[in-house]
Amino acid sequence: MENLIWRMDDTTDVLERRIREHREGCDSIVDVFACSGVPLGRFDNARSELETFDEIFNFLQGVAMAKLRSKSEALLVERRMVDAAAGVGFGAFGGPGYQSGGLVTSVSMLREAAEILQPGVSDERDQDVEVYCDPDEEEGMCVLRYNDEVKGSETENSLLAAVRRCNEYNEADFLPVLVGDEQVGWCNEVVLDALATQLAVGISCELVDRSSEGSGLSSLSAREATAALRLAPGVLSAAERTRIVASLVEEMVVDDVIPRSKVRNELQDVHPLTRGFVGPESIPPVLRLERAAMIYFGIPSYGMHINGWVRHPQAPTDPRPWALWIAKRSMGKATYAGLYDQMVAGGQPTGLSFSENMRKECEEEASLPPAVITTAQQTGLVSYRYATRKGLSTKVLATYDLEMPDGLLPICADGEVEEFRLLPIVEVLRSIREELPLWKPNSALVCIDFAIRHGFIDFDEPGYMELAHKLRAGYIGGT
Repeated sequence: MENLIWRMDDTTDVLERRIREHREGCDSIVDVFACSGVPLGRFDNARSELETFDEIFNFLQGVAMAKLRSKSEALLVERRMVDAAAGVGFGAFGGPGYQSGGLVTSVSMLREAAEILQPGVSDERDQDVEVYCDPDEEEGMCVLRYNDEVKGSETENSLLAAVRRCNEYNEADFLPVLVGDEQVGWCNEVVLDALATQLAVGISCELVDRSSEGSGLSSLSAREATAALRLAPGVLSAAERTRIVASLVEEMVVDDVIPRSKVRNELQDVHPLTRGFVGPESIPPVLRLERAAMIYFGIPSYGMHINGWVRHPQAPTDPRPWALWIAKRSMGKATYAGLYDQMVAGGQPTGLSFSENMRKECEEEASLPPAVITTAQQTGLVSYRYATRKGLSTKVLATYDLEMPDGLLPICADGEVEEFRLLPIVEVLRSIREELPLWKPNSALVCIDFAIRHGFIDFDEPGYMELAHKLRAGYIGGT
C-alpha cells in the first residue's frame, strides 16, 4: 500500500518505479491465494488508505461473522445431539435406548445416563452454571460468537445477562424436600420417580400433601409445589435420620441414580432452609448427608468471595475503590479453567466459619499477610438458584471487601490461579458487559454487587431493579 502513496516530490521516474514495485509485490501475493484456490478480483482504487482499510475491515468482519453464525448453528445441533445422549433421565428427550423404546422406567433411563456420561469428569460440571465457551474454542472467537448471539437483544452490552444466566429454572419442576415439617431442599420429578420403590415402602421417604405443611415451606415451594418429599418420616433423632437416609442414598447408588464414582464418603450437615448457614459448634443439624447426594435433594451450598481493591494511585487520600484485583483461574482447574474470578474465592467446607475459611483461603490463594487479612470487611450475601441435570442448585456466597495496601501484590501459593490482574472497576464492568463468557458466572455477580455498593452502577442502569433482585434471588428463608 505504501508503494502507491503519492508525494509532492515524486518525479515521473519515481512514480513508475513505485508502480512497478507495487505490481511485482502484488503478483507474488496473488499467486499465493491463486494456488490456494481463493478467487481474487482486481480494481483501481483512488481512495485514501483509511477508506481502503475500512472497506477491507468491513469485508473481513462480514466473512468472520458469517462463519461464526455457521459454526454457532453447527454447535447448537451438536449440543442437541449430545444432550440427547448424555441427558437421558435428566429431563432431556433420551438417547439411543430411549429412542428405541428400550427404557421403560426412570431408573433404567438414569442407568443409561450414568453409562453415557464420561467417567472421571468432575461432578461439579453438573452442579454449576454451564461454561459458555467450548473446550477447544479460543477466547476471542468465543466472545465474538457470544456478542453475535445477543446482538439486538435486551441483554446486549447489559449486565442483565450475567444475573439471568445464574437464575435459570422453572419453579414448577421441583418439589420441596422435608425433614419433619421443615424444608431442607428441593427435588425434581426424575429423582422422585427413581425413588418409587422407596416411596412405596415408606420407611426412608414418603410423599406428603404440601397443604398440610403450612408456613414450613419456602416461598418458592408455597407458590408452586403440590406435594413434598419427606425424608426419614416419623424419625426424631438426627443420628437415626442420618442412618436411614444413608441407606436411601446407597440404594440410589446401586440403581445408578448417583454414579458410584462420585460418592466421596463425606457427610455434610443438613439444616432447615430458614436457618441459612449454620457455623460449627452451633445448632446441630437435622441430619447428615453424603456430599454426592446433596445436589439431588437440592440442599443449598455455600461459598466465600473476597473483593481485593485498591485506591486510585494518583489520589491516595480518596477512600473510594478504583480498581479490583482479578484472578485468572488455573488452566488445570476441573471447573471454569482460565476464567476470571475474585482475588480470593472458595467453597465453604463443613467445620469452618466464614471468617475462618476467609483467612485460610487468603493465605493459600493470594499469600496475604495476617495483618492485611484482618482488615477484610464483611459486606453481605450474594445468592442465586438454577436448574442442573441433577436438581435445583442454590448457592449462597458470603462476600468481603479487602483494601490492598499500596505495593502489596497477591501471589498464588496453591497453584489454583494462573495470574492476577489489576483492572479499573469501569474496565471490569465493561468486560462483564462485552466479554461475559470469560467470567466465572458467580464471580461476575459478586463484581456487580461490589459495583452497586460503591456507586459504579446507579439507578439509571437498564434493568436495575431486576439486577438488584437477582443478586439475592437464592434467598432460602420461609415465607
